[in-house]
Amino acid sequence: MKIAVSGKGGVGKTTVAATLSRLLARDNFKVLAVDVDSNPNLGIALGLSPEKANDIVPICENHELIHERVGGEGGIYKLNPKVEDIATKFGVTTEDDVNLLVVGTVRVAGTGCMCPAGALIKALLRKLVLEKDEVVVLDLEAGLEHLGRGIVKNVDVLLVVFEPNVKSIITAKRIAELAKPLGVKKIVGIVNKLLNGEEKEKIQSFEKEIGIPILITLNYDPSVFEADSKGIPLLDYYPSSKVVKAINELKNELLKL
Repeated sequence: MKIAVSGKGGVGKTTVAATLSRLLARDNFKVLAVDVDSNPNLGIALGLSPEKANDIVPICENHELIHERVGGEGGIYKLNPKVEDIATKFGVTTEDDVNLLVVGTVRVAGTGCMCPAGALIKALLRKLVLEKDEVVVLDLEAGLEHLGRGIVKNVDVLLVVFEPNVKSIITAKRIAELAKPLGVKKIVGIVNKLLNGEEKEKIQSFEKEIGIPILITLNYDPSVFEADSKGIPLLDYYPSSKVVKAINELKNELLKL
C-alpha cells in the first residue's frame, strides 16, 4: 500500500503520517516513511532526537550521491539513474522499526525540473511508489507544488488533511481537484481540530464543498500541542489520546480500502 499525506501547512499532516506509519509497523507491516517536505520534520515526529534528525542530509541536498548517480557535467545526465538501493543505504531506523527516508524538495522555477537533483528524486519516488514491496507513507510538502510535479501519481490513497477554516478548506479543494486527473486510486479527507459536537453537522458540508469523502475526523486535543512543544511523538506522549485512537481507526479503514 502506498499512501500520500497532503494539506496546507500546519494542519497536522506530519503527525498523521508519523502516527499512521508507526501503527502500521506495529501490525507487522514493513513501513517506509518518506519525508518529501522542504522543511523536513517527519524524523522528530517518528521519535528521532532533534540532533539526530538534523544530522540527516536530504537526498535532494546530497550532491555527492546526485553526481554519482545522475552526472550533470556539461549539462549531460542520466534520466533513469540507479535508485534501487537508496532507501536501504540512506534510510534511518526510527521507533517501531519504521524506516525513514528524507528526500526533501528541489526548488526550481516552474514544474518541469530538468536538473540532476530533480531527475534523481523523480526516479526515486517513482521506484518507491510503483515497485517498493512494502507500505510507503509519503509526508508531502505543504500546499500544492507536489501535485504540479506529479509526485502523488499512482499512489493508492491520497489523504487530504485540513482544518475547519476557509483557507485550509480552499487548499484541500485545490489538492483534490489537481489530484483526480493523476491516477490516484482513492482521495479521502481528514478533518483536524474539530470542536466536540461539530462532527455530524459539518462533515456533509465539507464533503460537498471539497468533493471527496471524509474518512475520519480528529477533534481538537491540547495533548497534540503539548507533545509537539516537548519534541515527543504523540504516540509516546499520550498513546490513549483521542487523536491516536482516531488515527488507529484511520489505519483500519485504509486496510479495508
